[in-house]
Amino acid sequence: MNVWIAASIGLAAAFVPVAIVLFRGTLMSRIAAVQLLSVFTTLALLTIPMGIHRPDLLGTALASAIVTVSGTLLFAILSVRWLR
Repeated sequence: MNVWIAASIGLAAAFVPVAIVLFRGTLMSRIAAVQLLSVFTTLALLTIPMGIHRPDLLGTALASAIVTVSGTLLFAILSVRWLR
């Protein structure tokens, strides 16, 4: 196990408290949790390929980073519509 895999495990452990906020928090807390989970996912997708020595898989992290912004905006719009 190298540093990259250890970082991936740490990021995976950080998903748990943020997921709890996502399911139990207020609307603004949920939007912040979605954004934070998106960042954690992107970072995990960066560290896993480096840990297994497959840098050709880094394109998934790039795709995740691009989709993150639109996904958060979509979540915010749909949450406001459904909760009113």
